[in-house]
Amino acid sequence: MKIHLLRSSELDENLFEYVLEIVERYSGPLEFIPSISDIKFTEDKIKRKKFKKDQFERQDEIAVYKRSAMFIDNEMAQWPPEYPAHIESIDWETIFSKINQYRSEKNIDIDEVLLLFTDFANDKNWFSAWDPSGAKNAFVHTAQWEFFLPCDQRFPISYQVMVTLLQGMLFKNQAEAKKHLHKEPKGCVNDFCKDKTQITLKLRTADICPDCQRLLYEKKVDPRITDQVLRTLDAIRSQMLFRERYKTTLQPSRLEIRGPMKRIYFTDLSDVELKLTPLERLVYLLFLEHTDGLHLSEVSDHREWIEDMYRQIGNSRTVAEFRNSIDQLLDPTENSMNEKMSKIRRKIVSLVGEDLAEHYVIDGLKNEKKRILLDRGLVKRAH
Repeated sequence: MKIHLLRSSELDENLFEYVLEIVERYSGPLEFIPSISDIKFTEDKIKRKKFKKDQFERQDEIAVYKRSAMFIDNEMAQWPPEYPAHIESIDWETIFSKINQYRSEKNIDIDEVLLLFTDFANDKNWFSAWDPSGAKNAFVHTAQWEFFLPCDQRFPISYQVMVTLLQGMLFKNQAEAKKHLHKEPKGCVNDFCKDKTQITLKLRTADICPDCQRLLYEKKVDPRITDQVLRTLDAIRSQMLFRERYKTTLQPSRLEIRGPMKRIYFTDLSDVELKLTPLERLVYLLFLEHTDGLHLSEVSDHREWIEDMYRQIGNSRTVAEFRNSIDQLLDPTENSMNEKMSKIRRKIVSLVGEDLAEHYVIDGLKNEKKRILLDRGLVKRAH
């Protein structure tokens, strides 16, 4: 099943990419396709109202404010943050009209799902919703999460994406959904959470109650889709809880290097893989090998080790390609090594957040040794 993820123009591009990385982490029937162009709402469609706290925390009442800045760090000494003075929202009719317009312009089949990410709130103040017309269109509200959860907002957004898709397979329309969504929260993915502060419970459990499990069976939802959704939800939950524990224990996740391709996994973060290109992985493994670090000028001294490792994990088709890749990496006049380290850093921060990243990134002051701080006792090599 193809799921087209659309980005509203006010939404931070990096946040959109980071959420995409999370939801497509596990393979299965759900195939995620990022939009090739953004959706833009015109000023005349944006409603601005004064903020009211009692309405802010309730679904199906009023909307929450627009927020385009990305929130990654878990460090929230003063939580929740100060409430906004105003809110900005767009009504459902406009949201779904824009999605349908995109479907028509891009000639997307009616059986494929379009799911819009937007920082603008909606007139019913819902976390997410399906098109009442029955079309396979939905949206997820990407802002405001920091007022309900002191965590990296990528996680609740990704969670809501997966839950919304599962509900779209369970319920034909909103009338049917209303019969089955739980008014009182029980830690199930189908908790409605009219009081939006209750969202914490189902995020921490990432569970499906027995009644909803039976419903999945009765509706004949593809068990492969259920498995893909549950694995993703469990990984999100695990990473959120691990970060909470990290604040207390300050114990980072273990790393495991596996197989002949030397793939790298965070075993305490739902065994998520650090997805690096072969050359990036080569650079990372080199610095893992040297606990005390290396000056960049010293890297070429390890050419033999680098070539041996790249023969194992590289994908060069010819000897010339192999030599060219190594030569560029080791050439001090090229910027290849710095580019690789920068990309590795970004991927690590994307995966584990700024707090934990300090243990894993290749870092060091200019003209000093670059090293990975992680205690090598937390690194395991599995064949």
